[in-house]
Amino acid sequence: MQNSKFIIQSDSTILQAIDKISNNSYRTVIVLNKNKVLGVISEGDILKSILKNIDLKANIKISMNKSFKFVKIGQEEKAKEIFKKHLVGIVPVLNDKMHLKKILKITSIFR
Repeated sequence: MQNSKFIIQSDSTILQAIDKISNNSYRTVIVLNKNKVLGVISEGDILKSILKNIDLKANIKISMNKSFKFVKIGQEEKAKEIFKKHLVGIVPVLNDKMHLKKILKITSIFR
C-alpha cells in the first residue's frame, strides 16, 4: 500500500512501531489487521507504555489508541479541522467497513 511508512500490522511489537515512527516525521503509525484499521500508536502512546514498564517486545495492541481521529471517504475536508483541533500529523481516510483508503498528512493540507 502507498504510505507504508505510516502503517503497521496488528501482530507487530511496540519496538517495531518505534522503528516505523522513527522513519516518518509524523510521530504516528496506523495499526491495521489486514486492511481494517484497529487504531493508531503515537510517540505519546509509546512513552506511556514505557512509563508503565510495558515490555517493548509486547504486541502493539496493548499500547495503541482505539479512539483515534479519522474521516470517511468523501469527507476529507473535515480533516483540516481535525489537524487544527487535535494536533495530529496524519488522518486516515476510511470506508464504512473501517478499511484504510488513504492517509492525509498535515503538510498536504497546510502548505
